[in-house]
Amino acid sequence: MKVSVARANLVNGNYESAVKSLEPLAKTEDKDQLVYLFEYGTALQLAGDYKKSNEVFQRADKLSTINDYHSISRITGSLLFNEGMVQYKGEHYEKVLINAFSAINYLMLDELDEANVEARRLNEKLQKYKNDAQLPYTQSPLARYLSAMIWESNGKFDDAYIDYEETYKLNPNIPLLREDLIRLAKKAKRQEALKKWEREFPEVTWRKEWDEKNYGEIVLVYQQGWGPVKRPNPQNFSFPMLFSSFSDTKHANLIVDNFPPSPTSEIYNISEVTIKTFNDQIGELIAKRMGAHVVKAVAADQIRQRNEGLGNLAYLVMRVADQADTRHWSTLPESFQIARIRVPAGTYNVTTQGLTQTNQPSGEFLPQTRVVVRPRKFSFVNWRSVK
Repeated sequence: MKVSVARANLVNGNYESAVKSLEPLAKTEDKDQLVYLFEYGTALQLAGDYKKSNEVFQRADKLSTINDYHSISRITGSLLFNEGMVQYKGEHYEKVLINAFSAINYLMLDELDEANVEARRLNEKLQKYKNDAQLPYTQSPLARYLSAMIWESNGKFDDAYIDYEETYKLNPNIPLLREDLIRLAKKAKRQEALKKWEREFPEVTWRKEWDEKNYGEIVLVYQQGWGPVKRPNPQNFSFPMLFSSFSDTKHANLIVDNFPPSPTSEIYNISEVTIKTFNDQIGELIAKRMGAHVVKAVAADQIRQRNEGLGNLAYLVMRVADQADTRHWSTLPESFQIARIRVPAGTYNVTTQGLTQTNQPSGEFLPQTRVVVRPRKFSFVNWRSVK
């Protein structure tokens, strides 16, 4: 509820107003600070303040990894009443996405090495969760794909090929990868791999601009729509549940001067992954809340031994107050998508066109911006659709 005003401002493009309303919440050191840091960092990114956004996400990253410290009274309160009484430590998927947003900030600041570090840290976190917590995580195709583009922009073609190939293993349905694998297999002088991909993707033909030394690339990092919303489960209000959000704009075209528009390809669907991840972990929460019901019954029984009516009333109050903890990173996008256009070095007018599920214009677009392209380098553009 406290974020609703900021969210409305984001939808209306009033990014600065959203930042101002979230700043005091994010700076307040209380049990809810982490979730407000998530929202604040997102708003700053949308407002184009990438440096400050990264400072906020770094603070969120540190806060999310600090060992839990809860007072005895708050732990007892969470058992007797609800989870909202204890410090919010973030869902696993939220902790991972901190690094994704940090990587995008660094791309926009043209600090590619730092962006690559964040992409690697993202996958390291996933591996840690898989090993230590025995959670069914795989590496992120988004992190791998961002890393591959960064290696390619830096002329590290073999490293780029490895990450494009790893992305393909994680998600072979990304259309961009067909050209990426063939292009980088040749540039990395991996002849066997080149023959393999040419057989697998006969529709891909070598484009002469891939060999041009004076060409660079404009890359759109498109954050589409709104991620899932956490609400009480309709079947049991004591437990939270993630629900998908509707977005009119489903994908987009990258438009660069007189070049043919380039459609976006979905790299990572946050909504699908987070809902599945959350559902995989719900058993732990159910076990905890079942234990809480026992604590309530014991506490009420102790009161009932002195006053039956008061004991019954106490149990009723505790059950009614046992509400789902619905705190979450509510300003996440639904998906990350990528579009790319290879152009001669120079300065270009760049915009986007938001499209509905049926490829009709949605009315959303990126205000025209000037982008400088250097030879053999990638220039990144970040855009978020919110309707």
